Amino acid sequence: MRRSRLADIVTLTVTVAGIVLFCAAPSHGQSYKVESDLHKALFKDSNYDTGVIPIVDSTKPLKVQLFLGMNYLLDIDEKQGMMTAALYPSLSWTDERLKWEPHDYENLMSISVLPEKLWMPDVQVFNSVGAASADTLHSPKVTVFSNGTLYHTFGLVSRTPCELNLISFPFDVNTCFIQFGSWSEPNRRIELELQDTTQSLAFYGRHPSWKLQNFTAQANDIIISDTETFTELSISVRVARKGSYYYRLFVAPAAVCMFVIPVIHFLPPSSNEKLTLGGLMLVVVAIMFEMAEDFFPAFSLGNVPLVCRFDIVTVHYY
Repeated sequence: MRRSRLADIVTLTVTVAGIVLFCAAPSHGQSYKVESDLHKALFKDSNYDTGVIPIVDSTKPLKVQLFLGMNYLLDIDEKQGMMTAALYPSLSWTDERLKWEPHDYENLMSISVLPEKLWMPDVQVFNSVGAASADTLHSPKVTVFSNGTLYHTFGLVSRTPCELNLISFPFDVNTCFIQFGSWSEPNRRIELELQDTTQSLAFYGRHPSWKLQNFTAQANDIIISDTETFTELSISVRVARKGSYYYRLFVAPAAVCMFVIPVIHFLPPSSNEKLTLGGLMLVVVAIMFEMAEDFFPAFSLGNVPLVCRFDIVTVHYY
């Protein structure tokens, strides 16, 4: 009898708790309506203009912060002098027109908005060769918070020039630059700031041929005229080549030639070994020149790799 009564009490308690939780759960239809009402209040009823920069005080520029993260170093093309990298920039700024009181909209603290509905800072890669391609299937939305702060994070693949110093190849260390800035808004309208880069490599994936040594940034002013100055955020990417593969491909054959060629000169002129080794060395040097032509760009005199200089000297004195 006691067990039956206890079971009834437990059943009643669970039922009441379920009813309370069901009544307290938010209504998805109501939340959808609330967000729709908020979108209407922010963009339609207020006649929001995407072409107007959200400057409150005309004497102060709008602060736009840039955080730049790097996912992968996709490629460094020695032949063309180009670096291709997968990046994920993040922009943040404040638009006073997009503030609201959360308690008026069921404590809704943030919404996601398509970029074409908002004023967006035209921060782009200055030194990109061609248009930087978005690394997404669709345009990523912008997160808008109730205090008027906006955050926009997106992925892109940039291809930028990189002047390589290949003298010490394959043990060379090179520095490439990625430059960000606004094409149309000078400093008096936009104050572009760079956030801390200590977390920029949090999701970086290692490259099989290059080791990323340093990733730093600095802001530079570009003076266009006496009245107009633009800010350029320059990202410095310092990479060192992992030379084990290239050592076997270029350095080891050159070292063999360095020891074998003097031996050839000491062999008797009439010996078959002299002719065989000499012919073999010419073939090896010819193959190395062919590989160097496919791998390296057309050099200026002061940028010829030492291993190539050694091959030239070897052929000259042989």
